Amino acid sequence: MIKRIAFVVLIAAAMVTQTAQMPCYAGQVDVLINKLMEKGVLSPSEADELLSEMKDERVRQEQTVRELTTEAAREAAKKTVQTEAKDWAKVPGWVDRIKFKGDFRLRYQYEDRKKSDGEKFTRNRGRYRWRFGAVADVTEDKKWQVGFGLASGSGDPRSTNQTFQNDFETPDARIDYAYAQWRPVKEVKVIGGQFKNPLYKPKDLMWDSDIRPQGVSVPINIKANDRLAFFLNPALFVLDHFKSEETNA
Repeated sequence: MIKRIAFVVLIAAAMVTQTAQMPCYAGQVDVLINKLMEKGVLSPSEADELLSEMKDERVRQEQTVRELTTEAAREAAKKTVQTEAKDWAKVPGWVDRIKFKGDFRLRYQYEDRKKSDGEKFTRNRGRYRWRFGAVADVTEDKKWQVGFGLASGSGDPRSTNQTFQNDFETPDARIDYAYAQWRPVKEVKVIGGQFKNPLYKPKDLMWDSDIRPQGVSVPINIKANDRLAFFLNPALFVLDHFKSEETNA
């Protein structure tokens, strides 16, 4: 009995160290048990009992290995799917640097006015205003920026309102602004294209807020402290284009 217990312990230790080589090890154990039976160390019944126990243990271990392998494969597949899903859903950095904006306004307008000769008249009209635009920081340091905007309205630079008129006509969307901006330092900007008026404007007394100048502007703003700041807005605005014409002598 002592021999059998020692043999069982020996087999258990061998199983722990050779689980990864289970098919080969099972055959070796069978040969070992048969040799011990031939030498009289184990009786046939003891050998059969050990072989049965070893078979059951081998089946259990194989099942455990399969379950562990399957679970590991599932976890690996799950992590792979989660990683790929995150990579797929991740928004590129340049998209985060684009900002969209827009608005829509609908109104009824009543006016009680006078003609140049002093005669009074009234005007009733429906109007709407639609605007949409985008501003993008081209570089991560935000030194370069581009922007564009579309708006309703006629060619009047002072208004983007569109009046209900002309038998349900469908008016065009117009370019409200389109510009490129370079900011070499925090206090200085260089803007070119058609852009919002950079000049000092006390409400609408000097400049209508809808006017978008065309040309180049270099706004400079220097803040000395919380109470004192300096600004300078040199600009070159283009009112119209011109061309030279050759004349025949």
